[in-house]
Amino acid sequence: MPTQPVLLEIMLSLVMEPRMELSASKVAAAMAGILRLSADKIDEVRFAVVEACINAFEHSHARDQKVHLRFAVLEKGEHKALKITVRDFGVGFLSGGFQGPRPAGNLRGARRRGWGLKLIKSLMDEVEISSDASGTSIIMQKYEEENHPMTDSLNIKVDRRDEIAVIYAEGYIDNQGGEAVASAAYGLIDEGFKTLLINLAGTKLINTIGISALIEVTEKMIEIEGRLGFCNLTPTIEKAFHTMGLAQYSQLFPDEASAISALAA
Repeated sequence: MPTQPVLLEIMLSLVMEPRMELSASKVAAAMAGILRLSADKIDEVRFAVVEACINAFEHSHARDQKVHLRFAVLEKGEHKALKITVRDFGVGFLSGGFQGPRPAGNLRGARRRGWGLKLIKSLMDEVEISSDASGTSIIMQKYEEENHPMTDSLNIKVDRRDEIAVIYAEGYIDNQGGEAVASAAYGLIDEGFKTLLINLAGTKLINTIGISALIEVTEKMIEIEGRLGFCNLTPTIEKAFHTMGLAQYSQLFPDEASAISALAA
């Protein structure tokens, strides 16, 4: 196979510390913008890069405690592609040994991780995963087809109404963000609210740890026989909710007005 010309290349090494995946996400967004990808497609690239980094952070046990990334814009005939390589020098895993969890068992399961690789494959156009005793490499590509700035910190606002409470989340929902949303939800439940709506209009990126926290909120709502809805999801986040089974146990709405109408009925 002929080598594809590299138009632009950026190398990045990240120490395995909390939220360092955001640095990789910003580089991915900038590189994706060169391909004139839509905002939704850029979100998909960022989501995939975040998950690849978290996978390395949590499971690689890398000797150098780093994850190494290469971002390259390639020329593919008349079009371009963004090729991202995420590499760690950890313990690796057996080829073919990864099996993504099933949504039905995940909602009630004690462990809600292992979704990252499955989500990466659903978000990118090409994904190649190789792993052995020297480490793991994830190579993913998004083909050419604008750039939305991301808020790193999460802001939470609550609107209490007669029978329903609305939680507004703005920013990146990671483990800390997910806990913040969950804490707001549990506080409202303690106040007596049994119908909650989580408005994600201000959220462009969420990782699987953040989704796990939302799954716990869903379990609590099932336990108290309450109603839970989400509105204003990006297509990427909606896809993740369906992949992880969260959409099966809550209601998703395109906007707040339709959500309030349905949940109040």
